Parts: sequence; structure tokens; C-alpha cells
Amino acid sequence: MTFGKRDNLDLAGALLARILDDEMPVGSDPWGLKGDKKMGTTATDSGGGSFAPAPEGNHMARCVRVIDLGTQPGSAKYPNPKHKILIAWELPEVCEEYEGVMTPRLVMSRYTLSLHENSTLRPHLESWRGRAFTPEELKGFDIAKVLGVPCQVQIVHSDDGKYANVKTISALHPKLRAQMPEAFHELLHYEIEQGENDVFDGFSDNLKATIRAAEEWRGTPNDSWGDAPPPDDSDIPF
Repeated sequence: MTFGKRDNLDLAGALLARILDDEMPVGSDPWGLKGDKKMGTTATDSGGGSFAPAPEGNHMARCVRVIDLGTQPGSAKYPNPKHKILIAWELPEVCEEYEGVMTPRLVMSRYTLSLHENSTLRPHLESWRGRAFTPEELKGFDIAKVLGVPCQVQIVHSDDGKYANVKTISALHPKLRAQMPEAFHELLHYEIEQGENDVFDGFSDNLKATIRAAEEWRGTPNDSWGDAPPPDDSDIPF
């Protein structure tokens, strides 16, 4: 039994499809698409059925997915539509066997695409990069900059034990970053304006249906973030 190599993309894609589809459920609402959870962002993992969620505690991680979900419909509790994104990390030190290959577990969080001071995304990004956003950066930050960037995630379980929640994200010490293995899963970035491209075609039916429910898919215009100048400090990962 050997650790899978980075170029084993067919295996990685198949695993992600099972996570996002109903073949490997982690609960009745593994994506949190029926309304925001009390804990904010909910991360699913590659477990389901007899598989346990990713273990609690601090884990080295690398961002391998940044997926634009578009402006999603509101719920009874939160009626206003909001622009959502999905960010996924692989945990290189937490692996499970899948089709004979030891594969890093995936955890995912869904965020409202906002840098408001009361948002969940802003403090997660700031602790991840190791400093606060400047006023200029707050005018527009390209979220795709986090793709491939290592970090440390703190995972806590829901009360029923079915969910692994990403509670905090922090920067890795440079020495730990140097020890991180290369990404096992293919790095994927998708923007809803790209429509049904090759990346979209590789998504699970569940994820496709979620994206197609967005206002942008129905032709409703929505402002997107622009790019901000990159910070000058080379120690900041993004």
C-alpha cells in the first residue's frame, strides 16, 4: 500500500465527486445549503456511512479548491440571496485508503463572499495570511490567491459527531511550510461566469445543481471582486 502521487488525478477527481455527491453523505445536509449553521462554516470530509469525520484538532492543510457558487437563494431564516464560495483543503497527515491508494482527506467550508468585519471569511483570511487587510485590499481581493497555499486548520466536531467544522485557519511557520508535501489533489479554481467548461463538467451532479441555482446562471448580473495589488511583504503567503 503506497501513498498516491500527485499525477493520479483520475483517482482524486473520483474521490471529490463522491464527497460532493450523495454516495458519501456525512449528514442530512452535508453542504449546509438549507441555511447557515450556528457555527458559521461547515466543512465536510471524505467520510460517510461508517467513516468518521476528520479528527478534531490542528492539522497541516493545503487549499486545493476555490469554487464560486454564485449568488445563492436565501432561506426562511436568512431570506436575502448571498454570493457564496466553497473552499476545500487537503490534510496530508490525515489519509485513508481509497481504491488501494492512501489519499489525503478533504475538508470543505462554504463562505459568504464578503470582507465585512463581521463576516467569517475575513478573519479566516487574515489569520491565514498573518496580517490584516489594508484599506486598499478591502476594496477588492482575488480569492483565487489562496489556491495552493498551505495553512493550519483547527477542526471541531458538531454535537452529533457527523460534521467536521473548520473553526479557525492560521498561517504555517516557514519551516513547516517547507516540510509540506506537494498537493495530491489537482488544484481547481472555478468562477461562475465560466459556465459549463471542463472544470464544471468534472463536478458532481450535486455541485452542478447548486451552481445552476445561482442568480448569475439565470442571467442576473452581479458585481464581482476585482484584483488588488499584491502585498510587498514576501512573508505573506497571499
